[in-house]
Amino acid sequence: MEIGQVVLHVDDLKRATAFYESFTGTPPVFQVAPEGPVYFQLEGVRLVLDPAAPSSALFHVKARDIHATTERLRAQGVPVVTEPHVYFERVDAAAGPAGTVEWHALLRDSEGNLVGLIEHQPARTST
Repeated sequence: MEIGQVVLHVDDLKRATAFYESFTGTPPVFQVAPEGPVYFQLEGVRLVLDPAAPSSALFHVKARDIHATTERLRAQGVPVVTEPHVYFERVDAAAGPAGTVEWHALLRDSEGNLVGLIEHQPARTST
């Protein structure tokens, strides 16, 4: 199985849509009605912003450069909760690409939800 969509509760649909358009670098692909929900397509997973959703969700967006992305968002006023840090090193492919180091950072979106960034970097080999 794979994740098909993540539904995120938002209080202010217009504000949240603007935030996620900037955060993901992609515009929404569909909006059901003026009051929502709003759909984004993120490389095979739909992100749905919905004022009627029952609660928040935590999800991580893959970043191409977690440090640069964190700094860009911080400069836009996005609160950084947890700075980029090594989460763990992968020896095998049981939980992701083998031989990589997984980096995480946590931010708050315009609605106060936690949003994660994730990046897999090649593991450094000691010689």
